[in-house]
Amino acid sequence: MSTEAVDKKMKILIPSDEVINGYIHSLIKAYRDADCEVVAGRINFYLSNYKPDIVHIHWPEYLYDEYIVPFDKSGDVIAERIHNYKEQGAKVVLTAHNIQPHDEKKKKNRRRIYETIMESCDIIVHHGQASIDLIKKEYPQASGKRHIICPHGHYLIHYREVSNKEARDYLKLPQNAFIILNFGNFQPYKGLELLRKIFRKWNHKDKLLLVAGSYEYKENLLLKLFRKVKELFGRFLGSERLNFKKIKTKDMSYYFAAADILLLSHESGLNSGVLAMAATYKKPVVFPDIGNFSEQMIGWIGESYRCSNVESAVTALDALAGKMEKGLKFDNSKWLTNNSWEIHVSRILSAISECSVYK
Repeated sequence: MSTEAVDKKMKILIPSDEVINGYIHSLIKAYRDADCEVVAGRINFYLSNYKPDIVHIHWPEYLYDEYIVPFDKSGDVIAERIHNYKEQGAKVVLTAHNIQPHDEKKKKNRRRIYETIMESCDIIVHHGQASIDLIKKEYPQASGKRHIICPHGHYLIHYREVSNKEARDYLKLPQNAFIILNFGNFQPYKGLELLRKIFRKWNHKDKLLLVAGSYEYKENLLLKLFRKVKELFGRFLGSERLNFKKIKTKDMSYYFAAADILLLSHESGLNSGVLAMAATYKKPVVFPDIGNFSEQMIGWIGESYRCSNVESAVTALDALAGKMEKGLKFDNSKWLTNNSWEIHVSRILSAISECSVYK
């Protein structure tokens, strides 16, 4: 069903702050391009009198904020708000980005928020077939819901053409290095130490590991000092550049343009925006075969490996580097077509339309 078949201009509330990477920016633009009206922001979920047709929730743990919802039982407050929206005729959509809350802080409370939204939603959006069974297994509340698969979407909204030489000059990286990039916010499940083990085990001339993103591990003063020593030691050796800092949007293109291969070291997970970034920026990827990762990479260049297995990851790196030496064509046009935001929102709007007709 095309978006033209939607009877009226749909009103959509996305209770996420737009600053949470380019995913939300891109989704809002796609809804508006489909002639929908969009209001965004967590604060509007609680305090606005806006009456949407769709409440589209992402990352449930970020819906809660102690300064916005200063109550002990935040899950009850969220459940009440969702009930009010549904009483007004809204359909609730949840995109399953993760199985568990990102943040370990107040994990029990955040888990209850996940369960509340799973129970209350009408449609659950997945970025691959694999996550449907995983979500149903983890949350019995999700079993009776409508599940649909929508492509993750690209990151062309932030894409900028930068040459490899310009990027390396900008980041002060050697021009002759073979650069392995690991990008994104670093949390325990993303396997930072596993990443370094894989890199050190891999035998390749002029290799350099570039790590870029904010460091979100729990750490006291001693652990912070130890991390700083690792950063300096890596630079001293010349083979590891550990840039633990928030990467500005304007600098994203430089990091991807500077890289030869993206290497993901997640030890668990469901989806990865970094995979979509790599495909958008035409960079081949080595990734663990978990969650929807393999499905996200359909139509793009990559090698998977057994999760948490160093030898398997090294084999995948060798295989991909070998293919690159023989001359790969970095044409991502097929992947971009299959991962368009137009397809993404048209499937959601079609599912909403069917809910309205049959329920």
